[in-house]
Amino acid sequence: MIFEKLTSVSLIFVALFILICCKKTVPTGDIEGVVLFAGTTVPVAGVNIDIKERKALTSEDGTYRITGIPAGKYSLKAERVGFITHTIEVTVNEGTTFVVIPMVSPVFSTLVEGRITGDFTENPQQGLIVVMLNPDGTESEIIGTSDGNGYFQLQYVPFGERSIVVKSSNVVVYRFDFLLSGPDYQLDIAIPEPMVFTDSRDGKTYKAMKIGNQTWLMENLAYLPVVCPPDWESDRQELYYVYDYLGTDLNQAKANVNYSTYGVLYNWVASMTACPVGWHLPSDSEWKTIEIYLGMDPEDADQPKWRLTGAVGMKLKSDIGWDSDGNGSNSSGFGALPGGSRMQDGSFNGLGLHCNFWTSSLNSISMPWNRFVSFNNDGVSRNGLMTTLGFSVRCIKDEPEE
Repeated sequence: MIFEKLTSVSLIFVALFILICCKKTVPTGDIEGVVLFAGTTVPVAGVNIDIKERKALTSEDGTYRITGIPAGKYSLKAERVGFITHTIEVTVNEGTTFVVIPMVSPVFSTLVEGRITGDFTENPQQGLIVVMLNPDGTESEIIGTSDGNGYFQLQYVPFGERSIVVKSSNVVVYRFDFLLSGPDYQLDIAIPEPMVFTDSRDGKTYKAMKIGNQTWLMENLAYLPVVCPPDWESDRQELYYVYDYLGTDLNQAKANVNYSTYGVLYNWVASMTACPVGWHLPSDSEWKTIEIYLGMDPEDADQPKWRLTGAVGMKLKSDIGWDSDGNGSNSSGFGALPGGSRMQDGSFNGLGLHCNFWTSSLNSISMPWNRFVSFNNDGVSRNGLMTTLGFSVRCIKDEPEE
């Protein structure tokens, strides 16, 4: 009898042991992630995260972490006063699951709206893309498009220091940095647009545009009252050259493809009077203004050398027409083309590879400052050179008198 009882107890213990050993441990996992303003990478702090009765609060950079959650499917809730509560279904697995939570705030964001017009005509600009930038400079998903009247809207732009860009055919034509801290923000934008200018002396038309507060021709000047062969040289007489044309026949010179593409090469004396009424040869200081506007360091702008800060040469150069992969971005709209130069030995040099532009200013040894842009350099060179050389001219519009 005692043996039978012992046997029964043993069997019970064996059964319990088997049950304990066969019982599976429920796996757990962790949830971590970040809460962002919807459509952006702007973090949201102070958000309550709740999943299976476990909670966390997002930090200043919007991040959160919850550990030890049994594996399975759950509803995750994100709440903060001033934001629309966001709920999503999350599958928790062993290890760590990363979850990005986008949240919309009617309280801590604003509507940015306005009208886009051209800076010359003031006509509405349709079909331009307006984009809010993320803090790292990438494009957010907060995007608007200007309508037939030039109006655009950007909804739910987060408070704080923000930047927007306006794009035309993926080229940025305008950028604005501003601080948002209150109700709807009105932003009217005048973007640079080409104007058409006609030279009354010969009827030739040019495109011009504002770059910063200056108005520049977007093409090389092609005013050609007479034409000279390249072996003619003078530092007192006005001389005009067309690249690779060796004669003196004006009609033949104007029929040359280099004339229609690159305009005229002028000695310095000719360049001083070549611009039409209302326009003038830019000074060294006016060249510095555009260079600094395009990103050159002001101290660098004063140096007589290659100035590389801001990659201004890349921004000035046309995005077509340069040899040896030397095209620029032409983000400025200036459209510099490699028209070459008339050299001191009476030859032409550099077509497709470089361009030189005269200024109206003299350096300390009475040599005119010039600007040199090359196929193999993203900067702009500033040096004083001989007046007898033949360079291109870009005219700048006279400032109206105050």
